[in-house]
Amino acid sequence: MAPNAKWIACKGCETNSCSEASLTACADWILAPNSNPSNRPNIVNNSWGGGGGLTWYLTKVNAWRAAGIFPAFSAGNTGENGCNTLGSPGDYQESFASAAHDLGRNIANFSSRGPSAFGHSPYTKPNISAPGESICSTIPGNGWSCNYSGTSMASPHTAGAVALLWSCNPSLIGKIDLTFQLLQNNADTAPAGNCGVPPDGQGNYTYGYGYLNVLAAGGTSCGEPVETWTQIPLPTGCPDWTRYDGEYYASKSRVYFMGGRGGAGGSTTYGDIYRYNPASNSCADTGVDMPVPISNYSIELVNNGSANLLCTFGGRDSGGNITSSVQCYNPTTNNVSIVSNLPGGLANYIPGGVAAVNNRVYVFGGFRGSSAPYNTGQTWEWNPISNIWTQKGNLSSARGYIDTAVVDQKIYAFGGDVSADGTNLVSQTISEIFNPVGGTWNDAAVADLPVATSEGRAFGFNFDSPWEIKGKIIIAGGGQWPVDTAEVFFYDVATNTYDYAFPNLNVSRRNQAGFFVIGDPGSMWVFGGRSSVDAPPYASPEFFNLQNIGYEIKLPIVVK
Repeated sequence: MAPNAKWIACKGCETNSCSEASLTACADWILAPNSNPSNRPNIVNNSWGGGGGLTWYLTKVNAWRAAGIFPAFSAGNTGENGCNTLGSPGDYQESFASAAHDLGRNIANFSSRGPSAFGHSPYTKPNISAPGESICSTIPGNGWSCNYSGTSMASPHTAGAVALLWSCNPSLIGKIDLTFQLLQNNADTAPAGNCGVPPDGQGNYTYGYGYLNVLAAGGTSCGEPVETWTQIPLPTGCPDWTRYDGEYYASKSRVYFMGGRGGAGGSTTYGDIYRYNPASNSCADTGVDMPVPISNYSIELVNNGSANLLCTFGGRDSGGNITSSVQCYNPTTNNVSIVSNLPGGLANYIPGGVAAVNNRVYVFGGFRGSSAPYNTGQTWEWNPISNIWTQKGNLSSARGYIDTAVVDQKIYAFGGDVSADGTNLVSQTISEIFNPVGGTWNDAAVADLPVATSEGRAFGFNFDSPWEIKGKIIIAGGGQWPVDTAEVFFYDVATNTYDYAFPNLNVSRRNQAGFFVIGDPGSMWVFGGRSSVDAPPYASPEFFNLQNIGYEIKLPIVVK
């Protein structure tokens, strides 16, 4: 199977059949064996299935995937009935279904065939073909037999292949879709079969993407680590900007950019609102512009009592002046408006940091170059439902351009810039934490940065997140003004320490957009930003797919 792999099992089949109640109970147990999520396996093989097009088990498969568990399923054994015979849950796009071939690599007569009732996007179904006829297996009574056939014998080949891949390259652990693709892209070519091919021409509905070849998959994934930032060209239709931000809007599965700086010499501020589609890797102009075009801003997702909105807080307008406008965009109705203004001592500053906790937005610190004092440490809370501002405690050190993140409803402020003349900026090492309950900042509770930084983007992960970096804050890019950096490091909330072992960006940048895309496995993104010069072309996008790293491999097999 795989070096040091462990095996656990849940009995989901009472005799020679499996009740929905038992299979559902096993699905829940797999997530937390003995009521402990840390006992959950990396891979679960399912040598069972039923009629096709049935969604009753989909929520269970998605729960496994969210927990980083690879879902291997048999394709079904009704191939003698022809095409369109894939069984559920193997026919789900979220599951990895194995068909069966014989010793001569011909599709087994019994092996169910596609297409899936759930379509061919993103994957052709079945996913792959593995040995499934006259397979050797242990039998009760400490015996052994080589007379077992069925896709229930093929799927364990896939589960074992995943265990091998994740054992040789632990950075793959929890990367479900990447592992799907490694197995499919490295499969040996199979015949066309008799059930046709999908419109995209990828594989066919008999053998899937081909014959399982774990050696080839290992050759492409075990020679070098895959846990890196992936750089891509600027997607079609996307703006080439700096000094801007992006935010993922879950119900639309889109990221929105709400203005930025670009154009000839990087001197033009735009108000165009763009939406980015991670699935198609392309942008489109929404046709709606910000009432006040802005740069130097952050976006927060809030609810005003009737709708989820993406809101910006101040920034620089198209004339290079500071605006106090709070502008909110509704992606559902494609409308944007000014809903408020920054209060009191924040009104004449570009906010140093912005963060949302429990549907309250906290705006703190700031910089201006017009007159002293050039920095502020004020903190204000905004209620988007009542549209009321409430002043809170000041930052321990007044500053602007702070790297900001939220973990478990507490706000962390790292570094930032201080100016003594309104022109030159000095990056800081100070770090502090804000508790919205008490409304005060605490510098002593957070260790200062080992190296000064500012103008980057930070990503916070709660302790209950499904990723191994839970309880950590990833700080990407930024640098020490006026120099940008590709450095990425993390802060560990539990140990109050920093670690520079996290992979660096491919491109040095500051003042970039930063956002998190929800999905499997979920990904951190940076778009644009200054890279060596304050002029286009700006830094091209990069993303980092999250995964569970370092778990001991435990392979549970639920046998039909």
